[in-house]
Amino acid sequence: MADQISENQSQNASNSGVTAETPASNNPLSRKLKKVLDTRLDNDKDTLEALKALSTFFTENTLRSRRNLRSDIEKRSLVINEEFLSSFRKVKDQLDSVYEDVRAMYDIHELLLMLPMRSN
Repeated sequence: MADQISENQSQNASNSGVTAETPASNNPLSRKLKKVLDTRLDNDKDTLEALKALSTFFTENTLRSRRNLRSDIEKRSLVINEEFLSSFRKVKDQLDSVYEDVRAMYDIHELLLMLPMRSN
C-alpha cells in the first residue's frame, strides 16, 4: 500500500508540474528570482511606495538609465539629507536662542536672590 501511495504522489507531482529539486533550484540567482516572483506586491506597502517613488525619476528603461540608477538614487538621497540637515540646523538655532533666554532669566534670578531683603 505504501508503494501505491508513493507511486500516486509521483504521478500527481509530475502531472501538476511539480518536480523534485534540481541543481538549478539550488542556484542563488534562481532562488532570488523565485523569491521576487513569489512576492505579492498587493500586500507589501513598502515595496509599492518604493516603486512609486522610483517611477517619478526612472522614466525610461535603457541600459544607460539602469547603469546610472544607483548614482541617481544616491544623489537624491544626498539632496534629501542636506534638506533635512538645513531644517534641523534652523531648529537647533532656535533652541540655542531659547537656551540663551532661559540662561539670562536664571542669571537675573540669581542676582535678585543675592540682593538684601528690604523690610518695610
